[in-house]
Amino acid sequence: FYSHPWFAGTAGPSNYSWARVLIAGSCAALLIGSLTLPRFGPAPSWLRWAVHLGDSSYALYLFHPLIFSPVRVVFRRVHLSNLQEPLVYWSLVLLMTVIAVVASHIVHKRFEMPLQRLLTRKKAAGPAVV
Repeated sequence: FYSHPWFAGTAGPSNYSWARVLIAGSCAALLIGSLTLPRFGPAPSWLRWAVHLGDSSYALYLFHPLIFSPVRVVFRRVHLSNLQEPLVYWSLVLLMTVIAVVASHIVHKRFEMPLQRLLTRKKAAGPAVV
């Protein structure tokens, strides 16, 4: 991601490009904001989508390589692998992100949650007698 030429400039602070500082700074601000959000009570109803995305974040962590690789192969096969072109590069990033988030949400709802319910039920039943 950071190897893209748009990030390679050193005109920003501490020899980083301004784009890299903006993206990394935004991510840091969101992280710090997310750590302080629970102090204010439960999430409001208009923010429930973020709660669902947070619930499926572990599935996203596990499955994003399985999504990114095939999408990259498809882009190469249709001759859109020129990542020097900003429109192609950012459309690839957006497409892979959307597909990975949707797939991880499906994996969370269809596999992770039922498995958690099953394991919780077995745990509540007690240990097996040998």
